[in-house]
Amino acid sequence: MSARRKLCESVSDMKKGRWQTTFGNQMKGATLGIFGFGRIGKMVAQYAQAFGMSILVYGSERSTQEAKNLGYHFTHSKDKFFIRPDIISVNLRLSDKTREIIQ
Repeated sequence: MSARRKLCESVSDMKKGRWQTTFGNQMKGATLGIFGFGRIGKMVAQYAQAFGMSILVYGSERSTQEAKNLGYHFTHSKDKFFIRPDIISVNLRLSDKTREIIQ
């Protein structure tokens, strides 16, 4: 999200005495894709929702049911998941099972 808002560039410019030289994209109305909807994924979704973003979840059957109950969009198709969001947040533990899950 900070990359979309160009936060690093803005902080660097501000330290040099230049104010508001970069204007990042707004978060409101953007779609955040959450790959892995466990404890951290849910927390990320709450923050994104506070910024006015819509949420798209890809995860296990249990995760997508939780997403549905919370009013988020979800998909069971990994291909569709990677097409729709403006921003993607990957929230998975690294293990042999998850290594190279995204190719």
